[in-house]
Amino acid sequence: MRGHQKKDTLAYKFTHSVYGIYWIVIVLGLILAILDLFQINLNNLLITNLSTIFGVLGTLFSIIMMIMSKKFIQDDTHEEAELKALNLKETIIHNAQETAFVATWVFLAYLAYELFIIALVRETMQ
Repeated sequence: MRGHQKKDTLAYKFTHSVYGIYWIVIVLGLILAILDLFQINLNNLLITNLSTIFGVLGTLFSIIMMIMSKKFIQDDTHEEAELKALNLKETIIHNAQETAFVATWVFLAYLAYELFIIALVRETMQ
């Protein structure tokens, strides 16, 4: 089926073995982000710059997860979606892959925006 990973590939083994770690990183990053929104000084926690560490780790993990899941712009077939919906583990793995896809493209959009602003500011300063 289109979009279905073969079980003997590195990508399948990676996405099906580290999805739990991915969700832990994402949830901890969300908790830190919420604490930051409530203006709690996160540098007073156990590790200085913990939120930055989780932000970078989550972003890198999302990019790797998206590349390994081979979800760049393609979509699953109806049959593939039904197979994933019947198995809770496959649903959670699929959700991790979709979350990684969205997080990666949001990161790339923010990166493109920041690079555009930097170029614009440099151009206006000259």
